[in-house]
Amino acid sequence: MRRGRARRPAPVSEAAFRRPMAIVAIKQFGNGETYPVCPRCRITMEREYQNFCDRCGQALDWRQYAHAGILLVSGGVKGPSKGS
Repeated sequence: MRRGRARRPAPVSEAAFRRPMAIVAIKQFGNGETYPVCPRCRITMEREYQNFCDRCGQALDWRQYAHAGILLVSGGVKGPSKGS
Protein backbone atom coordinates (compact mmCIF):
# COMPACT_ATOMS: atom_id res chain seq x y z
CA MET A 1 0.00 0.00 0.00
CA ARG A 2 1.42 3.33 -1.04
CA ARG A 3 1.19 6.25 1.32
CA GLY A 4 0.85 9.69 -0.12
CA ARG A 5 -0.02 13.11 1.02
CA ALA A 6 -3.64 13.84 1.80
CA ARG A 7 -5.36 15.78 -0.95
CA ARG A 8 -6.37 19.28 -0.07
CA PRO A 9 -8.60 21.48 -2.17
CA ALA A 10 -6.53 23.67 -4.43
CA PRO A 11 -6.38 27.24 -3.10
CA VAL A 12 -7.17 30.08 -5.45
CA SER A 13 -3.84 30.58 -7.07
CA GLU A 14 -2.18 33.94 -7.10
CA ALA A 15 -1.77 33.56 -10.85
CA ALA A 16 -5.56 33.52 -11.27
CA PHE A 17 -5.77 37.08 -9.97
CA ARG A 18 -3.10 38.17 -12.45
CA ARG A 19 -5.08 36.94 -15.48
CA PRO A 20 -7.44 39.78 -16.41
CA MET A 21 -11.16 39.01 -16.21
CA ALA A 22 -13.59 40.91 -18.43
CA ILE A 23 -16.01 43.43 -16.96
CA VAL A 24 -19.38 42.06 -18.05
CA ALA A 25 -21.83 43.80 -15.67
CA ILE A 26 -22.74 47.34 -14.68
CA LYS A 27 -25.07 48.22 -11.80
CA GLN A 28 -27.37 51.19 -12.40
CA PHE A 29 -28.99 52.70 -9.32
CA GLY A 30 -32.28 54.57 -9.08
CA ASN A 31 -30.54 57.95 -9.09
CA GLY A 32 -29.03 57.16 -12.54
CA GLU A 33 -25.49 56.50 -11.34
CA THR A 34 -23.75 53.47 -12.82
CA TYR A 35 -20.84 51.45 -11.45
CA PRO A 36 -18.89 48.55 -13.00
CA VAL A 37 -19.03 45.21 -11.16
CA CYS A 38 -15.89 43.18 -10.41
CA PRO A 39 -16.21 39.77 -12.09
CA ARG A 40 -14.55 37.96 -9.15
CA CYS A 41 -15.96 39.51 -5.96
CA ARG A 42 -19.16 40.96 -7.54
CA ILE A 43 -18.72 44.26 -5.68
CA THR A 44 -19.27 47.56 -7.48
CA MET A 45 -16.19 49.66 -8.13
CA GLU A 46 -16.14 53.42 -7.75
CA ARG A 47 -13.96 54.10 -10.78
CA GLU A 48 -13.97 52.85 -14.35
CA TYR A 49 -10.89 51.61 -16.20
CA GLN A 50 -8.88 50.60 -13.11
CA ASN A 51 -6.25 47.95 -13.77
CA PHE A 52 -7.24 46.01 -10.63
CA CYS A 53 -10.30 45.71 -8.39
CA ASP A 54 -9.66 47.86 -5.32
CA ARG A 55 -11.36 45.29 -3.08
CA CYS A 56 -10.12 41.82 -4.15
CA GLY A 57 -7.14 42.67 -6.38
CA GLN A 58 -8.42 40.94 -9.52
CA ALA A 59 -6.79 42.16 -12.75
CA LEU A 60 -9.48 43.65 -15.01
CA ASP A 61 -10.07 43.62 -18.77
CA TRP A 62 -12.17 46.56 -19.99
CA ARG A 63 -12.37 45.62 -23.69
CA GLN A 64 -15.94 44.24 -23.36
CA TYR A 65 -17.15 47.09 -21.12
CA ALA A 66 -19.17 48.76 -23.88
CA HIS A 67 -21.17 45.51 -24.23
CA ALA A 68 -21.60 44.81 -20.51
CA GLY A 69 -25.05 43.96 -19.18
CA ILE A 70 -26.85 46.52 -17.03
CA LEU A 71 -28.25 45.37 -13.69
CA LEU A 72 -30.95 47.72 -12.38
CA VAL A 73 -30.91 48.29 -8.61
CA SER A 74 -34.04 49.85 -7.17
CA GLY A 75 -35.04 51.29 -3.83
CA GLY A 76 -33.23 52.13 -0.64
CA VAL A 77 -30.09 53.55 -2.21
CA LYS A 78 -28.93 56.94 -1.05
CA GLY A 79 -26.12 58.92 -2.56
CA PRO A 80 -23.67 61.04 -0.59
CA SER A 81 -25.25 63.97 1.20
CA LYS A 82 -24.66 67.31 -0.49
CA GLY A 83 -25.24 69.43 2.60
CA SER A 84 -22.19 68.34 4.60
